[in-house]
Amino acid sequence: MTPLFRPFAAYLASPEKAAEVAMPPVSSVTSEQWERLTQEKPNSFLHVMRSAIDSDGTETVEVPGITDGRARLDEMISSGVFVPHPEKAYYLHRLASDDVAKTGVVAEIAVAGIADGRVRRHEATRVETEERIAVHLREVGAHANPVALTYRVDRDLAHLVDRLTRGTPVIDFLADDDVQQTIWIVDEPGDVAALDEALAKIDRLYITDGHHRCAAAARLAAEEADLSAGFVGVVFPDDEIRLVEYNRCVLDLGGISEASVIAALEARMQVDELHIGWAEEARPKRRGTVSMWMGAKWYRLILPDAALGDPVAELDVARLQSEVLAPVFGIADPRTDPRLVYVPGTVGMSGLERRSGAACFALHPTSPAQVMAVADAELVMPPKSTWFEPKVHGGLIVKVDRMFDESGRSPGAV
Repeated sequence: MTPLFRPFAAYLASPEKAAEVAMPPVSSVTSEQWERLTQEKPNSFLHVMRSAIDSDGTETVEVPGITDGRARLDEMISSGVFVPHPEKAYYLHRLASDDVAKTGVVAEIAVAGIADGRVRRHEATRVETEERIAVHLREVGAHANPVALTYRVDRDLAHLVDRLTRGTPVIDFLADDDVQQTIWIVDEPGDVAALDEALAKIDRLYITDGHHRCAAAARLAAEEADLSAGFVGVVFPDDEIRLVEYNRCVLDLGGISEASVIAALEARMQVDELHIGWAEEARPKRRGTVSMWMGAKWYRLILPDAALGDPVAELDVARLQSEVLAPVFGIADPRTDPRLVYVPGTVGMSGLERRSGAACFALHPTSPAQVMAVADAELVMPPKSTWFEPKVHGGLIVKVDRMFDESGRSPGAV
């Protein structure tokens, strides 16, 4: 069986330029933000990209004026924005903020793992988005936006990563989102071999962020009949990842009154009005409980039990849809209904109060175990079920096709 993990040669953002090069997750960047960032940061990796090519299909950011990503990448290489590292290596990438820190192993992941089930998904993908990413990968010939994945924690690997991160990092800076980005190179033969051995024990990976990038890599490999193809991934143990809830707001009540909404809900579940001093007190404390903001009041909804044995139906996002959004608000398709908007939990409970909507719903976060259960059952979650934090910044480690010529020189070398 093809090994799932491989070390690889790469270009790394130079330490002095890394903060400018770092690219926020493209699926969360609006057109206005893209234009501002590319104007303010001439060396941002966003200049190599063309559009937000890894959205879930609900919106696409089209960016004018960026027409030749490979030429721009070669220019950044030749000008020293990127530093070549021709030895095959693994890389360790730590993301640290005030309340969370996680360290992932950056490796080339074999595309073969997608077909044989070692790389598992929990989201559906859109063909047009896959094709757009595949075109980008073919034209630019570089993987710079790593797919984030998780695995069931392995203590031996955890101890090894801890040892390897005691040395001096090659990149270390505070990104615009106040997340410290720290990267180490692992290229000593003994350390590479140790990581090879430890990673070989991981028999299953779960995508947390980058379903479309992963699918596009598989699509491109199939088109080119490349059995050895891979994509760049960063893998984190499941005890270090943090899932934030993805909340919902309904823009209008569909022609019914607030009193009618309460009556319809009470016919299906327990509904309690909350008398609290501040919004954060309304945050759901456990699974099966949803908080609703409507008419300047908070309510607690106790969702009916779901049928056991169905990992999707047991999700709070699915139970909210089947018990509240569809029967009470008439939202039959949560992916396409314009009355429904999604709000990441990072905005906080007070952020929901400020949203322009008739009713907003705060959920308890989906757990990593639930994500894995859905993926293991080869099912997919409802849209916007998970929000993983913190997000990996792209453009810092770049795997480029035909990176070095026969003399070992990189493109643009003098």
